[in-house]
Amino acid sequence: MSRTMSTRPGRCLIAYHPLKVSNYGQKVEELLNQFHPGELAMDTGSMSSTLQGPSDEIWDKVRELYSLAEKQGGEFILDISFTNHTE
Repeated sequence: MSRTMSTRPGRCLIAYHPLKVSNYGQKVEELLNQFHPGELAMDTGSMSSTLQGPSDEIWDKVRELYSLAEKQGGEFILDISFTNHTE
């Protein structure tokens, strides 16, 4: 099965939850400081962040964010909600 990427616009809500840590907020802030959304629009809120742009670029950035979270060490949840509805 071949995988095709779409340049159709999309929006992704991402929430990062580090587990078994006492400095939860610091871990989230460290991850956000390491992450660069590139050409995507990014809105950061108190509980989650939203990426908007071409869906293939969003998926690439989600993979990058996951990789950065793994490099931080420890267990985590990366909660992702993705839609192709952008209005």
